[in-house]
Amino acid sequence: MLTMRFFTITCKLILSLVVLSGPLSLAHSAVVIQYHHVSDSTPRQTSINPKLFQAHMDYLEKSGFKVISLESFVKQVEQGIDFDDKTVLITFDDGYLSVYEDALPILVKKQYPFTVFVNAKPIEQGLSQWMTWEHLRELKRKGATIANHSYLHQHLIRKQEGESDGDWLNRVSHDLALNQQKLDKELGKSVKALAYPYGEYNSNIQKLVRQLGYVGFAQHSGAVDKFVDLSAISRFAFGGDYGNIEDFAVKVNTLPLPVIKWKLLDSQGGELTDHVLPEGEFRPRLKLWLEDGDIIKRLNCYFSGQGKTGKLTSKDSVVFELKANIKAGRSRFNCTVAADKEGRFYWSSYPVIKGLPNGQWYKE
Repeated sequence: MLTMRFFTITCKLILSLVVLSGPLSLAHSAVVIQYHHVSDSTPRQTSINPKLFQAHMDYLEKSGFKVISLESFVKQVEQGIDFDDKTVLITFDDGYLSVYEDALPILVKKQYPFTVFVNAKPIEQGLSQWMTWEHLRELKRKGATIANHSYLHQHLIRKQEGESDGDWLNRVSHDLALNQQKLDKELGKSVKALAYPYGEYNSNIQKLVRQLGYVGFAQHSGAVDKFVDLSAISRFAFGGDYGNIEDFAVKVNTLPLPVIKWKLLDSQGGELTDHVLPEGEFRPRLKLWLEDGDIIKRLNCYFSGQGKTGKLTSKDSVVFELKANIKAGRSRFNCTVAADKEGRFYWSSYPVIKGLPNGQWYKE
């Protein structure tokens, strides 16, 4: 789960963006939403009040959203089928008991399918905040998909001391396989999908996930369409400072930014091959290519803890530059621009991960 405080793009800031005059495009897209705890008595940063969760689900119903299952989501992407406008996939990470106690009755009443990404170790340990296997079997009977969240819930991108690349990837592969085996044994087989612990992944982990046949869900924000990379699916996380009903309404109505290509650059303009930054790099740049020159002019990006970035535009591309060195941890470029006169926005983000200056990993 995320423990860093990501910067807030408030509704007032979003609504101050200039509205594009052109017609709505990319309406055939979906938004994946993510929760952890649904409770008043769990850590605030990763929790949403049950009454507010009810308000979220009521908003989806009253606003005509189509809530689909994980299986349907994956099938549509794999077969190149457009999503209906206002499509949502509901997900929960970790398998906390509050999902059973507080979220399940609401979801069953709405007849909404949903997905819970589970790590089996705390279930086997009998930890009180987690659901039991019987709870999960009941969820599955009532419309849930139960999927993989790794067994140990470790930082998958981190190699252990003295570990080779091969040993590291073998360890991660074993951890995912062990968790999948336990899920399959207790709950029966289901779609192979993985929510990255802490939302962390890199190019090697993505490659491994593809090789193992998993679909990978991350924690950077933004809407998706049928062209989404199934090894790095973005999700809007709700909890703590994020998720009042106005914020929720803006985010579930977003559309994917019509980007032709993304490229992360170093501070000198050279291309970086991964969003996990190398030692000594503290000011990455983000370059986007778009077909629409009007969007290029109006588009803005915001970076975690720094707010609005600097901007250099050309005919078909735009480069966003940071104002200061980034801090260690998980950050992201959030890029948004108004999409139509109805108050909807294009919204996509690009994650960046930075270790400590000495090359070691930050602590949670």
